[in-house]
Amino acid sequence: MSKASYLQNHTAYTPKQTEPLDDKQVKMRSGGYAWKISKWDMLNRFLLIGTEGGTYYANERDITKENVDNLKQCIKEDGVRTVEAIYKISDEGRAPKNDPALFALAFCVALGDQKTKNAVKKYYKQIARIGTHHLMFVSFLDAIEGCGWGSYKRKLVGSWYDRPDNELAYQVVKYQNRAGWTHADVLSKCHFGKNSTLFRWITKKSHSTRHVVRKVKVHANSMHDEHYRTQSESNYPAVSDSALELPKIVEGYEAAKVAETESDIIRLIKDFGLTHEMIPNQWKNKNEVWSALLKNMPITATIRNLGKMTSLELLTPLGHETSVVTGKFTQESIRKARVHPINILIALRTYQSGGGHLGKLTWTPVPQICDALDDAFYYAFDNIEPTGKRIFIALDVSGSMSWGAVSGSTVINPMEASAAMSMAVARTEDKYHFAGFTTSMVDLNISRKMDLNSVIQIISNVAIGGTDCSKPIMWALDRKYEVDAFVMFTDNESWAGRIHPSAALEQYRKKMGIDAKMVTCAMTATETTLSNPDLSCMLDICGFGTDTPTLINEFLRDDVSQSKQ
Repeated sequence: MSKASYLQNHTAYTPKQTEPLDDKQVKMRSGGYAWKISKWDMLNRFLLIGTEGGTYYANERDITKENVDNLKQCIKEDGVRTVEAIYKISDEGRAPKNDPALFALAFCVALGDQKTKNAVKKYYKQIARIGTHHLMFVSFLDAIEGCGWGSYKRKLVGSWYDRPDNELAYQVVKYQNRAGWTHADVLSKCHFGKNSTLFRWITKKSHSTRHVVRKVKVHANSMHDEHYRTQSESNYPAVSDSALELPKIVEGYEAAKVAETESDIIRLIKDFGLTHEMIPNQWKNKNEVWSALLKNMPITATIRNLGKMTSLELLTPLGHETSVVTGKFTQESIRKARVHPINILIALRTYQSGGGHLGKLTWTPVPQICDALDDAFYYAFDNIEPTGKRIFIALDVSGSMSWGAVSGSTVINPMEASAAMSMAVARTEDKYHFAGFTTSMVDLNISRKMDLNSVIQIISNVAIGGTDCSKPIMWALDRKYEVDAFVMFTDNESWAGRIHPSAALEQYRKKMGIDAKMVTCAMTATETTLSNPDLSCMLDICGFGTDTPTLINEFLRDDVSQSKQ
């Protein structure tokens, strides 16, 4: 036996990743072992990431059941805390989609005690901010077995409609249906309503109100322009004359239904502030109609309709409307609208592809629009000061990371999303290094100066294999790289290494004499982490939050505790 073989067989034994490192670790679906995160951290992961598309190791149904079981435990232990966690993530716009928050809130109503239900009532309108949210929440609530339409449920759902007529009218006209529900359906279920023209219009009770749309001459800006106006007649004598008028947005919407020319529609858009959801479909392929809509189009709607407007050649290189669009993408507007960076990334990838995911719409991407979306991605994050630390950004490029959807979209996968999110970390730092890992290391040659599309193209072309999250640390140790923090974007399903990542970090710290830290950024809503919860030098966070770069920054500055989603 050689000296090397003797030392290899008689030195202290270090468990492989397919063996538990301690009695607190649990076996993952991949066969590796890791620590189970707390129920509250798992709840936050679910709220931030969701379960659409499942993972490489679990289908959507199984991973959703796992998260629902955890949600039920949270509600049972502390329903108020559960509601407050939902509110915090939803209200701050930290998640790409609000659906997981609405789903979880529905279970709080179905399973929570009175204190929990009081908390739901307190925060409901701030979580279900728009009509789409409200209808989605109702669909989730109605689908929960055994959750009937009792007094509390009717009052909670009905309370959403208790707002000024003009505000409510905008919501019900803009967001008319979702998941098979309309506002008329909901009002019928919760028995909520007022003796007003607006509520009769919503519920379509033609026996009580007739809406007659007439073309009338009115004076506007000293010009005799023709406009559409809705006049309402009621069979309710108790309703005062002032209550008979429908809100302006409803008048415009009803008038748009009978508009006969393109100029009529454009005038209605300008006079009544109509959005594209309120325009009949026959006008939605008209260049000038979209030009009129664009002027006051909200930032989120603008992002969603870039492909459509480009396909109509409204958005062209050096064009006026292109400048209007790019001018909307300011840091202030992106943050005010709470546009999530992942949604911007999905929009960027879709727009650059030159076609919708169903293949029915095609366009030639305008470079200025692509650049504006690239900038907007970074605007969605908080401004943070550089740490000055030496950061090794390690991207899991194993086969499992190329599987599944991100925020319900198949345009990007978790591996590509991790590359984009990591750029938000590197963009603020001067000392950084990118590498990909499977059971071996992959040199990515990524620079923070690159645009997102270039980065994703690089990450999409790497060879995939098994997962060994200790690899970046041992690789840095072999090369004597001086690293202050290893930041890993991974699904945590590490199984192929001869040493656990936490043990590898311990070795690195001892041999290099550097108090290095490790951050694992979870890219899927699973229940495990590779960061040892008992060690202050390790942090587990969600890789999809708008606050991900900030949390990493604060951790490297010793401002946060070990586990914070």
